[in-house]
Amino acid sequence: MKKPTIPFHPLVDEQPADTLAHIQTMLSFAQEFAAKATEDTELTPHEIRIHAGLYALLKVANDALGYEIERLEHDDPLAVVE
Repeated sequence: MKKPTIPFHPLVDEQPADTLAHIQTMLSFAQEFAAKATEDTELTPHEIRIHAGLYALLKVANDALGYEIERLEHDDPLAVVE
């Protein structure tokens, strides 16, 4: 089973891997913040669960971007993925 590719907007840079790497960096900062927030003793258990869920969601998005960046760097970006 092949993973789906991320569709690009026509206005995205000619180097989509660079654009995705920038997005991945921003997601990493958000992921780090969510992880640190789960250690905050002033949060309620519900708020901690929300931050833990956010962390998990950001991790999935970050992993997907990493896969797409790797595909773009090692494959022909114009190739059709089926």
